[in-house]
Order: sequence, then structure tokens, then C-alpha cells
Amino acid sequence: MSRWRSGARRLRRWLGLALLAAAVWWLWTDGQWRIAPPITTGDGAVVRVIDGDSLEIGGTRLRLLGYDAPEYHQHCTTASGLVWPCGTAARDRLVALLGAGEVVCADRGQDRYGRTLALCRAGQQDVGAIMVREGLGERLRNPRDTRYLAEETAARRAGRGVWQGHHQHPADWRDTNRAAAE
Repeated sequence: MSRWRSGARRLRRWLGLALLAAAVWWLWTDGQWRIAPPITTGDGAVVRVIDGDSLEIGGTRLRLLGYDAPEYHQHCTTASGLVWPCGTAARDRLVALLGAGEVVCADRGQDRYGRTLALCRAGQQDVGAIMVREGLGERLRNPRDTRYLAEETAARRAGRGVWQGHHQHPADWRDTNRAAAE
């Protein structure tokens, strides 16, 4: 009986270490290995997409103006209740848009975090309009700012992106998750 117990102890210890290693691997891949590949502009500046509405061009951090995209770790649900990584989807779509044509951004000042606020175009397309039209961003909550109102209305009616089921507004998600972390 004691031989069996020592074998069972070793097995439990080994399984515990294996589970710990799997948990560490999962945490590492969720935060580190999924970093979007860099994009290079026509003038050689490197564009690094951070999430669905934030990027860095040549070392300058930009916040795309006029819409709020799901945060990278945010999840949404479909109409049938399936959970999907809407934050990752928004970031990946922004990567694809910026990689499809020459990126031109217009500086519109700075936000309270010191990031440059910008309106960007990829080729001839307004990046914010596409993100909101595809349901991967919501227009800002400012009632006086009607930028992207038509695009958001169309996305809502068609049930595209975050509008296909339930989601939390990105600002609310940030507030909730900031409070949980504190």
C-alpha cells in the first residue's frame, strides 16, 4: 500500500507541476506572443498596432479619433450567447487595414494621456469609418460629435461585430476591469 501511495503522490506532484506550467504558458501567450506584427509605412516608419484604436508610428503613440474599439482582452457574445474575442478581432482588423495601403494620419492634438489624437487613412479609406461600419468600434459618446453616426447605425441594424449580441462599451469595460484590478 505504501508503494502505491508514494506513486500516487509523485503523480499528483507531476500533474500539479504540469498544470502550473500550462497556466504560466497560457498567461504568457495571452499577453506576449499575440503582439501584432509591425507594419512599415512608405517612408520607412514602423507602425505597431496596440489595439483596435491605438497605434504607434515611429515611436509616437496615437489614439484614433472619433471611435472607441473593444480593449484587446475584451470579449463579446454572439446572439446565440457564444463568447468571442472582440478586442483581438478589432486589433487584427486594424492591422489588416493599415497594412493594405499607405497610412496617412492627421494630428488633431493630444489626449489626457499625452497620446496624439489622429484621424488616419489607409489608401483612400477612413480607418475609423471602416472600423465602426464593421462593428469593431463604437462612435464616441459625445452627443455633439456626429462623426461615424451613420456607420454605427448601419452596423447596429445589420448586427455586425459587437452589435451581433451582447457587449460592454469599451469605456465601461475599462472602468469595470480597472476597479477589479485595484
